[in-house]
Amino acid sequence: MHFGTTATATLGAFNGSEDTIRLMRQFATGPEGESNVAVRAAAEAIVRELAPKDYLSEILALRFWATGPWIRYTNDASHVEQVKTPFRSLREISENGRTLLDCDDIATLLAALGMSLG
Repeated sequence: MHFGTTATATLGAFNGSEDTIRLMRQFATGPEGESNVAVRAAAEAIVRELAPKDYLSEILALRFWATGPWIRYTNDASHVEQVKTPFRSLREISENGRTLLDCDDIATLLAALGMSLG
C-alpha cells in the first residue's frame, strides 16, 4: 500500500506536557490525521467486520489493533520529545511491517483513527 504524501514528525527539546499535547492534537486533527484518506482506510479495515453502529466495539477494536505486533513500544530519547503523525505511523507499518511508537504516538494514532470514524 502506498500512501502518496510526505509524512512528518517533530524532534526538538522537550518543553513540557502542554506543548506535547498541543502537537498531538494538531497531528490527530490535521491533514495527516483524521481527514487523511489513508488514516480513514486503516480505521475502516480495523472495524469492517463489526456490526453497524456498534460504537463500543469500534473503540475496543481500535485499542486491540494498537496492541498488535506491528506496533513496538519505545521511549523517546532523554530530553527530546518526538511525536509522529498518524499517517507516518501507518506508512511505517505498511512499508516495514511494524513501527516503533511511544505513548504519545500511540495516543495520537488512536485519536485520529477514532475521529476518522466519527
